[in-house]
Amino acid sequence: MGAGPGPGQAAAGRRSLGAAAGALCRPAAVIEIFVASEALAVRLGLDRAGRALAAAGVSGDLALRVEIALAEALNNVAEHAYGGASGTIRLGLGRCPVRGDILCTIEDRGRPMPGGVLPEGRPPALDAGPEALPEGGFGWFLIRSLGRDIRYRRAGGVNRLRFRIVREAGEDGMDAPGPAPPASRPCRAAPVRPPPAGPGATAKPGGVRRPRFRVRRDQ
Repeated sequence: MGAGPGPGQAAAGRRSLGAAAGALCRPAAVIEIFVASEALAVRLGLDRAGRALAAAGVSGDLALRVEIALAEALNNVAEHAYGGASGTIRLGLGRCPVRGDILCTIEDRGRPMPGGVLPEGRPPALDAGPEALPEGGFGWFLIRSLGRDIRYRRAGGVNRLRFRIVREAGEDGMDAPGPAPPASRPCRAAPVRPPPAGPGATAKPGGVRRPRFRVRRDQ
């Protein structure tokens, strides 16, 4: 019987497998947009994100789950991080080529999460008064129910939230998802620029710049 691989060979093999898993899970960009922290601008941004998902072949229940999670997260930023003040939110979406999962990245320059951690996302008691509702209401319960690998960090005055919406078997015309990425190396979003400090915003789907989401009477 031949000797097994030595410690050095085993370590090299693990590094190669890890690198391959990371490369396979690097998402293809779907859309990158900058949205003003206003209710109407958020709705227009969600509409554009939905159309970009459809153009990328993402539809049905998967697209619906993505849009619900995005709506809750973006509105939470506008209402709580910016507190109704003018600001900019960056939204980036990517699609993992192996499983078809959707990777969501949301960045803003508003207030940090209380204590620097994400809310637990417990469902509010339906018989409690408005004063008993946690910040974000049902929002974080929905985000945590729909998302996976949810991560938050604040660095350089920028809040960054990332999560993954899993594609289930049979969605988008595919028979079954590919192998799940290792728990230690979830699908990663590519490095992105932080949102601009000013209220202006642009959209960049597929590398094409577009004006920020402001409603004008001539539209």
